[in-house]
Amino acid sequence: MQALYNVLGVYFTGTPVAGSSQFFGGMNGTQRLNYLQVYYQDINYGIQNTTAETITLADGSTASETFQDLLNMVSDNLLEIAETEP
Repeated sequence: MQALYNVLGVYFTGTPVAGSSQFFGGMNGTQRLNYLQVYYQDINYGIQNTTAETITLADGSTASETFQDLLNMVSDNLLEIAETEP
């Protein structure tokens, strides 16, 4: 679970929501993103592992999250940083 959190932190770095959430803790920027590709193997892992695990957040604190919790946060943040039509 820590690995997923770390990857998401890198993914959101440089976007407008990077530093606004305790869960990403990156540097804000202006980059716009429309989607995050998640492979079926990762989805299967999340389906099979529903127990919350403790992860260390970017600010050094800890939180107990499930795979699905992290994906839900991604979904919410993607809505905020999606490209708009020209």
